[in-house]
Amino acid sequence: MPDQSIPRASVTVRAIGFELNEAMKLRQMLGEDADPKLLLDTIEGETNLAEACVFVLEQTNEDEILIEGLKAKIDELQVRKGRMEKSVESRRGIILMAMDKAGLQTIKSPLGTMSVRPTQPKANITDEALIPAKFWKPSDPKLDRAAVAEALKAGEAVPGAALSNGGVSLSIRVK
Repeated sequence: MPDQSIPRASVTVRAIGFELNEAMKLRQMLGEDADPKLLLDTIEGETNLAEACVFVLEQTNEDEILIEGLKAKIDELQVRKGRMEKSVESRRGIILMAMDKAGLQTIKSPLGTMSVRPTQPKANITDEALIPAKFWKPSDPKLDRAAVAEALKAGEAVPGAALSNGGVSLSIRVK
């Protein structure tokens, strides 16, 4: 590890780019056939790449914590919103009932005008299974990507599809 550490506030993805360039220069100097342990030790000793990556990981962890907190708060607010919507609906129902029983068609106030109006009849579905097919909307077919991938991996030719070359991903294990 280098003697000087990177100030946390200045570490960014750009810093990883700089440190990566330095690591690539070292890798080039050591050659393609360099011992992996020597390469690792040299990069760790001569660059701050590992520290920069760890710092970005810390920022990522903090953001993930904030995301989870926001999800929880959004869920809480959605429940609250639902209660308020029911409350508004109940109050509107009370006003409608009061106006209907009193025979009032309109009430004007500084906040607005309330009017009792007839509504169009709506279909009340009692048993969907009995409704004829002509009233159903066909849904668009959906591609089963997992089945296509499974068939391709089994060696089956699937027109219009091919397996990718794969790739790499970052695995992060938290102790």
